[in-house]
Amino acid sequence: MRVLAGILVFWGVLIDGVGLFAMPLLGQCAFMSEMIKFTTCSAPVSVEAKIAAYLFGMCGIVRALAGLYPTERGAWLAGMGTMLLEVVVTWALTADPMQGAPAIGVCSVFLGLMAATLPEAGAKGKRS
Repeated sequence: MRVLAGILVFWGVLIDGVGLFAMPLLGQCAFMSEMIKFTTCSAPVSVEAKIAAYLFGMCGIVRALAGLYPTERGAWLAGMGTMLLEVVVTWALTADPMQGAPAIGVCSVFLGLMAATLPEAGAKGKRS
């Protein structure tokens, strides 16, 4: 669970928080344009790209919290929710399903891994 929690913190802070939230809002669109296929990012940032940036920023915060508090069942379930949300949003908004396949695949795998390592109810405070 520690490795998975570390990956979630990395993913939440660096990929979602910096790469998909902060950089596009600062006009640096290269990373977002490469990763997100359902909107285009260019300076000045469009409304659609801003909405996507805020969505991934929120997901990043929740994923980082799930990684920082891996024994907290609520935080873990919320992190699982961000994985499901990203799968649904990518599936619904990507014009060509093959462009969204990497994100759908990675998030689905992590959703399964997180479900397999779901903390027990009442395990609050038991740090590993």
